[in-house]
Amino acid sequence: MNATDLVPSLETCRALKAAGFPQGPRTLSDPTPHPLLLWRVPYGKGAPYLALNEPAPDSISEECAAPTLAEALAALPPYIYQFEREHDEYRLSLGPLNDGRVRVEYLDTMEGMDDGEIPYSDNANAAEAAALLYLALAQASLLPAPAEASL
Repeated sequence: MNATDLVPSLETCRALKAAGFPQGPRTLSDPTPHPLLLWRVPYGKGAPYLALNEPAPDSISEECAAPTLAEALAALPPYIYQFEREHDEYRLSLGPLNDGRVRVEYLDTMEGMDDGEIPYSDNANAAEAAALLYLALAQASLLPAPAEASL
């Protein structure tokens, strides 16, 4: 196992960045946790690589946060509320599937199952599965508004 097995793909991380997932090093004025790793793409023909989330050298053309499973799960709301439904509370759940993939989903707190209308994600890479769920929630406008930065 190498570091790329612990974070989403570069393509997914680019989509996370576009969807507003936290980027860059954490600052005192920003209480939002930021991922420890970044995908970096050098100018020219260099291959993308993972690096620590710190200031980039001038030779980088692009960078985007590469969250671990724990960081991606922390960015997901622990519950989703759907008030127009009979059972209106869904909790975040993570579990293995028989084929080696991991499912990240929201389960009905009353019945312990997904009703098929709440987004979920399956992937062999658990961080990728959590990141894809974040993107699905962003697309469905189910993510909470970002917290205000405290001074």
